[in-house]
This record gives sequence, C-alpha cells and structure tokens, in this order.
Amino acid sequence: MTNNPLNIDQICDVLDIKTTTKRILLLLIEKNNLSVADISSELKIPKSSIYDSLNELIEKSIVIEYMEGRSKTFGISDLSQLESIYKKKIDSLETAHKSFISYIQENLHKKDEKVGLSRPRIKFYYGVEGMRQAFRDTSWVGEHKETYLMWPMVEMVNLLGEDFLIHHGKSRFNHDVLMKAIQKHTDKENVPESFRWKNHDDEGKMTQIRYAPKNMDWSISYWIYGDQVLFAGSGYEKYAFVVYSREFAQLMKLMWQQVWSVSE
Repeated sequence: MTNNPLNIDQICDVLDIKTTTKRILLLLIEKNNLSVADISSELKIPKSSIYDSLNELIEKSIVIEYMEGRSKTFGISDLSQLESIYKKKIDSLETAHKSFISYIQENLHKKDEKVGLSRPRIKFYYGVEGMRQAFRDTSWVGEHKETYLMWPMVEMVNLLGEDFLIHHGKSRFNHDVLMKAIQKHTDKENVPESFRWKNHDDEGKMTQIRYAPKNMDWSISYWIYGDQVLFAGSGYEKYAFVVYSREFAQLMKLMWQQVWSVSE
C-alpha cells in the first residue's frame, strides 16, 4: 500500500477505528469499490469480520455501499459529503462539550453559601505552559460576577503572552465578570504602548485597576474567583497552584481588600 504521510493510527484512534477495520479502510482508500470477496482475498480476513467492519465504516459515513445488479461493492464516500458530515459532527460535539462543561460549572456552585466545598484541595502546575493551563482550568461561570487579582502585570504579560491574556479576557467578558486588579506602582510607567491586551476593555466598564504603594513589590500573583485562588510565580520559579476552598478564598479576599484600600 502507498505510505500515508498523515498519522493514520492517531486518526483511527480519534474515530475509534480498530485494527481490522483500519486495514479494510486503508485498502478501500487505495483501491476503492471492492467486494467482500475482494477484500477477503487481499487481506486474508474472514468474510464475517469484513461485514462487521464495513457496517462500522458505513455508520461513520466513511464508506458507502454500491449495488451492481445482485453484487455489492464498497467504496469511500464522496469527499465533499464526507467533509460536510464530519463538520456537522464536530460542531455538534463542540456544542455538547460546551454545554456539558457549563452544566457542571453552574451546578458545582449551587450549594448553600454557608457550606464550604466538601473537599478542599490543591492542584499544582509547572512551567509556563502549565501556568497557562492553570488559568484555563479556572473557568468563568455565571454564578460569580466579580474577580480579584494581585497582579504584577508587566511580568505576567511577558511570561504568559498577550494573545493568551486577550483570549482569557474575552472569555471573562462573555460571562460579564468585573475584574478588580491591584498592580505594581511601577506598572504605571513601565507598560509599553504595544501591550494590546490592555485595550480590549475599551469602555473600562469591566475592569478596575488600582496601583499599590511604591514600597510594595512582589513576583507571585494571585487571582481570587469564587471558591478558587490561583497563585502564579512570574519570577525565576515558574509554577502555579490552585487552592479550591471557600474559607481560604474568603481569607485571601480579606487580605486583598486591605491592599486595595491603600492602593490608588
């Protein structure tokens, strides 16, 4: 058979196509319009197994059945039809995924406010990509409309990247979450004009920023959102961790409020 430059094993894993079915699929891609007898002769596979695999490929809309008199042959579906079918499936899967995640997020927070999380826990992340993943994992929800940060902005933008922060900020706007951020005093003057991410809240309605006193300096940011507190190191120690605890989040918010009150 002709070598396929794509990772066919990975593609078949995604489509849940097993070994025997994969062999039949590759044969049909190469020769097309084969009968069960042809496939059996080429691959030395019992006909019963071939029928099962062909039915699987037909159900996935990859293969279609042709009738020529009393004989049947099987071939790859029309490419435009195949693309259209799988685009609809991808769109449907994406919609289902978003709905499922949203359902989980909304229902996790439908607890009595007087009751803390049943199992407070901590999750660690390492490296810059791990830090980005920590922010992705701390998802926005409709339940909480405010979030609070101690944010060494220049360091964090340089570390995580503007594109990432712009994308994360847009997700916040979609949930109408007000962000209150305490930045370093030096951020007033050290922010290059090229920092596009600062301009994605043009009207300033969803972002409030105060600058800490001159004598305050720090390299670990923390972000309080709901019952979660995310810590991220922007210095030499590239790591992050998230604490899932209502009582801990309340304590950190109390400390954040003290700094907010002396910031301008």
